[in-house]
Amino acid sequence: MFFVLSTVLLIVLALWALIRMVVKYEKKLISKSWLIAVSCLVVAGTVFSFLGPSVWLRLRLGAPVVEARTHQGQFDTGVITLYENNTYYEVTGHIDFSCSRLGEYTIKKDTLFLGNDAFEKSGGMLANSYLMSDSVWVPIGKGGRLKVRKL
Repeated sequence: MFFVLSTVLLIVLALWALIRMVVKYEKKLISKSWLIAVSCLVVAGTVFSFLGPSVWLRLRLGAPVVEARTHQGQFDTGVITLYENNTYYEVTGHIDFSCSRLGEYTIKKDTLFLGNDAFEKSGGMLANSYLMSDSVWVPIGKGGRLKVRKL
């Protein structure tokens, strides 16, 4: 929703600036260069706003290493994506909403420890620590099992 609103606002402002410049400076040669510059900004802003959150996450956090998913019941889902810089991105959701959070993780031997109190913030869907294997992460304590997909 934010990307759509920002794109609409960007286009409206650019059109306003273009119309204002053309009306004010239509007889001057400098208006052509301003027109081209503003047009380039509109195109670049539109492209960047439609790239989506996954592209911005990759730019900010780097390449993902592994992703794990859980499905509790028919409508509840949880996804954890681990990145190379010891950061994880967690998305939990129900049929009508979703929440996302960033946090730090550590791995000791075959145990994954998630920071930022993942159990409480995910509504009990994700655990604070997991025993890791190649295909399934088993929660230590409460939380859902996660099926693993290497990226």
